[in-house]
Amino acid sequence: MPGIAGNAGTQQRAGGQGHAIALFRNQWVPPTEKPTLAAQREDWFREIREGLLWHLKGVPALGKDRLRNDFGEPALIRSLLVMRIAVLLARGEGTANIRDMLTSSPVFAVPGPDVDELTELIDKVQFGFEHDGLTNTIVVDGLGLLPWSPESTYVLLIEYWAAQRGRTVPRTRVEQELSELWDTTDSRVLAAHSSLPSFPLEAYPNLWERLKAEPDFRVGNAGAMVLTQRGGGDQAWERWMSTRPWSTLKASRLVGLGDDLVRCQAARALSRLLDQAPPGDGFRGVLERATKVIQGQLDHIALAVEGMSAIEYDLLRERSGDEHFQDGCLTTFQEHLLQRYQASSPAYTVGFLVDIRRQEVPEKSLT
Repeated sequence: MPGIAGNAGTQQRAGGQGHAIALFRNQWVPPTEKPTLAAQREDWFREIREGLLWHLKGVPALGKDRLRNDFGEPALIRSLLVMRIAVLLARGEGTANIRDMLTSSPVFAVPGPDVDELTELIDKVQFGFEHDGLTNTIVVDGLGLLPWSPESTYVLLIEYWAAQRGRTVPRTRVEQELSELWDTTDSRVLAAHSSLPSFPLEAYPNLWERLKAEPDFRVGNAGAMVLTQRGGGDQAWERWMSTRPWSTLKASRLVGLGDDLVRCQAARALSRLLDQAPPGDGFRGVLERATKVIQGQLDHIALAVEGMSAIEYDLLRERSGDEHFQDGCLTTFQEHLLQRYQASSPAYTVGFLVDIRRQEVPEKSLT
């Protein structure tokens, strides 16, 4: 983990009157600035869009100028259409019914795709099921989404679309379009989606930089102590990582936020140290300040989670032992089905996984 005291590069120089002559070139290079969590989140959604569309290049129904340009970013609209088709296939809907849905969709420009073009689009998505499996076709490998639940990925993209749409149109318009474009009718869901901020992590601070910036270096050291091994932070982090049902390869933003969350929760041990410190102890003020910084970070985390989608929260939250066991069973079963996809209906396979996993997204709570 980052240290509290930064190390600067040094130069070796001659002594005496030649003190200004550099004998050796300073080889220290400032580290490349790490992207913020907000930037990582935008990259994450971009990779999801690209991953869902890469095998559909050249499909006329999704071609340039085939979609209306007044509903948001074309790539995001295309991704939503692909995921909607995937979800309908997972539910066992036939090509004719899915084609009727697409024909009536307002997202297409006039004249819309014809029957053959829509059939080709549906067939391409289904072909992806059969030959690439869920992980590569419905949920891009390594991005942290649940491969057995295409519906959760669809909802995630709807939430992201609604947040971006809210930047340019009133909330009532967002709710109207959620209903007309994506068949979202539940009033509670409409209210939740239309109130999401576009950039929930924009003001999220770096915990370690906050500790480094403390005027009293002892505050930073005390904070670092409880956030790492001595305070149980390392153990909390390892436990959290071991219960992730999703791949962390390309989900650095979720990993970073989860890292802060579980370490700050573990660092509540500072309160026990405060209880043991006598009122007049000189180190008590240091502990109080370190506690305040860490609690402030937990407040920032809570605010960030409140502004993100419910699906992101579900990926981030702590999981119980029973949930971890269920996730492992689903993962194993999914891998078994993918190995035998040729012997069964892919749409049925996906639908079965969706049915046994379908549940309400939990309330956003960090406790």
